[in-house]
Amino acid sequence: MKNLVSCLAKIKDPRKAKGIRHDQTTTLLIMIMSIMCGHTGLNAMARFAKSHREELAKVMPLPRGKAPSSATIKRLSKAINFEQICKAFNKWMIQYFKEENIAIDGKSINSTVSSCHDSKQNFVSLVSWSKI
Repeated sequence: MKNLVSCLAKIKDPRKAKGIRHDQTTTLLIMIMSIMCGHTGLNAMARFAKSHREELAKVMPLPRGKAPSSATIKRLSKAINFEQICKAFNKWMIQYFKEENIAIDGKSINSTVSSCHDSKQNFVSLVSWSKI
């Protein structure tokens, strides 16, 4: 079974070797983890890394115990080939799709009635489904 780190480690680092403090694989992993937690902006990713710095340092190399800054994340995100990240992530994820899966998306409607928080007023609509 492949892990995400080994898949990301195969991506060529586009940055110049001089001045690199944070490993590309570690930074990409932090970026993916922050996105999965809902922190999608560059500054939000850096705040996520900083706030979880101690836990991250236990499982991945952080130079001098410091998390990548928003500038580091920005430089890497501008330089890296997005298709390579998608391929690496999909290569890792595909091992979990052993059987037929169905993706479902639902939406809820709020604030359409005077007491939308009342359990009788909750409305969820199935928007789409797809066989994977």
